[in-house]
Amino acid sequence: MRFVITGGTGTGKTALIEELARRGYATIPEGTREYIEEMIELTGKDPRKDRAKFQEYICMVRMNDFLKAEGKKEIYFYDRGHYDEKAYCDHFNSPVPLGYTDFCLNNRYDGLYILPPWPEILQKDTIRTESPQEAIEIHKAIIRTYLEDGYKPIEVPRVGVKERADFVLEHILSK
Repeated sequence: MRFVITGGTGTGKTALIEELARRGYATIPEGTREYIEEMIELTGKDPRKDRAKFQEYICMVRMNDFLKAEGKKEIYFYDRGHYDEKAYCDHFNSPVPLGYTDFCLNNRYDGLYILPPWPEILQKDTIRTESPQEAIEIHKAIIRTYLEDGYKPIEVPRVGVKERADFVLEHILSK
């Protein structure tokens, strides 16, 4: 089973994913930050400057990430899903890569957990450059994209990371 942990920038997704991993669950990290840092180190350029090329690469990563759990029986948690990238393409007026929408429609997650905007924990740095307002706009784009394709997101409350993990696991395991 595959579950997405998503939301706008700086909502605590990675901390929640790390907590779920500490508890023994299979997790797929986002990896975007590491890619940006690596490309800046290798080329001296921020790969986001060419938004279309950047989104195309990240979309490929998301497709490969989804397929990592193919045929597996355990629960997988994803730090962002492939629909997130459709939302980012929309937000930045970048074309969705050819075939990506079909991939999304044909490769669905079993559940979606949304972490709401939380300006108090948003930490800007050289990679995470979004303002609180832009983080909210991205959050709305992500929700809209999942809803358009029939997902029913479950909002995770703004509580400590352990309580968030408990909330997600209790919801899944009670089914």
